[in-house]
Amino acid sequence: MTGSFLLDPNLDVAFALERNNPRLERTLPTGSKAHLAQQIRDFGWEIGEHSYGLPLVYAVDGNNKLKIGRFCSIGQAVTIVLVNHRSDFVSTYPFSTYRHVWPSAPILEDYVGKGDVIIGNDVWIGHGVFIASGVKIGDGAIIGGQSVVTKDVPAYAVVAGNPSRILRYRFPMPIIEELLEIKWWYWPDDRLERSLPFMMSGDVRAFVEHARGS
Repeated sequence: MTGSFLLDPNLDVAFALERNNPRLERTLPTGSKAHLAQQIRDFGWEIGEHSYGLPLVYAVDGNNKLKIGRFCSIGQAVTIVLVNHRSDFVSTYPFSTYRHVWPSAPILEDYVGKGDVIIGNDVWIGHGVFIASGVKIGDGAIIGGQSVVTKDVPAYAVVAGNPSRILRYRFPMPIIEELLEIKWWYWPDDRLERSLPFMMSGDVRAFVEHARGS
């Protein structure tokens, strides 16, 4: 319990998962939305339908926003950082935040960020990924496990590493352009249901033709 007195109940620094039940995740594909419901309400975060996963998000007072698209699959132990400690001050310690301990501390911003974190639709984020403030991840991208993502990720790119780098693209660029135009993640559920045999297939061209004709 050492140092627990420093935890200010009025400061939302981290939103940690208290219970982690994989079975619940399988039966509740809107887990991300439920897990971050308070932050969606208080800070204006956006979590798309059918996205699941329980990321640990570091934020302060709504500085910078988190936006996650539809049909995203977020692995275990994923960390998203919306703000960082100040590195331009003499000390990185957040004295202003803990003014109840350090009453002479000036009222200044202890944390700064590089902008919103925006995750597109149908993004798969592997186990243990770290996503830094200001990063934008395009639709259909795959982030390999344990990656450290500090730069934007293009749509349908497969990235991995520390720092992450592009390994390849999932499909040829003409196919990617068609998928981005089709935007199947916005289809109504009944149309998706009819299209699942095409979507759950490696024949991407057949899906594109189906989407154009349906």
